[in-house]
Amino acid sequence: MQETNKLVNHQIYKFHDFYRNGNGNYIVVAKEEGNSRGVFKLPATELVTSRKDLLSKFLLEDKINIIGLAATEKPPIISIKRANHFRFFPILAMIFGCTLVATNIASSKLIEVFGITLSGGTGSYELTYCLGGVITEVYGFKRARQLIWGAIACNLIVLIFISLSIYLPASPLWPHQDEYAFVLGSVPRIIGASLISYFCGEFLNSYLFAKLKIIHKGKKLWLRIILSSFIAMTVDNFMFLTLSYWGTIPFSHILGLSNKSYLISLLFEWLSIPVVAKISKKLKSAENVDIFDINTKFTPFSLDVNYTE
Repeated sequence: MQETNKLVNHQIYKFHDFYRNGNGNYIVVAKEEGNSRGVFKLPATELVTSRKDLLSKFLLEDKINIIGLAATEKPPIISIKRANHFRFFPILAMIFGCTLVATNIASSKLIEVFGITLSGGTGSYELTYCLGGVITEVYGFKRARQLIWGAIACNLIVLIFISLSIYLPASPLWPHQDEYAFVLGSVPRIIGASLISYFCGEFLNSYLFAKLKIIHKGKKLWLRIILSSFIAMTVDNFMFLTLSYWGTIPFSHILGLSNKSYLISLLFEWLSIPVVAKISKKLKSAENVDIFDINTKFTPFSLDVNYTE
């Protein structure tokens, strides 16, 4: 508030940006012309109703935009004319890629939990979908698409180097070649199956998530998670387990494993809704962004991350 009072004495403010906070209010980010440090944030309704002294110092076009924000309940569309540099996106991207790699390596083993046989990657697999949902909700489909391709590249690197380490001759000082090949020999196949199923499932999840966000005007996050995860996980889960274990265990066992894994994955995803919603809300506030993919071309074959007017 003290910073705002200092700005009142200056003449012209420029409408710089806006976003929606956790309470659903539009927050106007304004800059004082000619002063790089002269920045303040106020709710659009407050500027229009009780801070007309500040509103009067904007240009006419900016006044119209601010009044329009205060008067409408339409979801905000973030206009970005350059690639944004976000504080938390790189961290999320690294966690996402690491989780997917861990899932594929852990899936080479079948585990038993409370008498139920599951893939060793159960748990970390569901986490990738939670992270994918958060990133699509906050940063938009384009950033999620970039992340998916990055994760695919990470898995290809793992695939190449694990395969090389298995097939290159072992040193005489290394007496565990057979055990090493036995444990990691299935990983390349699992990663290959994962790349196919993941490409279909995760892109489908992000696409549905982004489209439903527009349809529901940024609301009903719980419904968007349920619908997108239900469809995407149905595709991903059955493709992955069938491609991973075909010919290694009976098909009836694959089908049973797939059904159990599928139900647990959906349950995990739906129980995580409060956590996903809270993290998304915090990130939107911290990053000052809430992207709606209004004019986005939803092709998976692009690395474009720019959002324009």
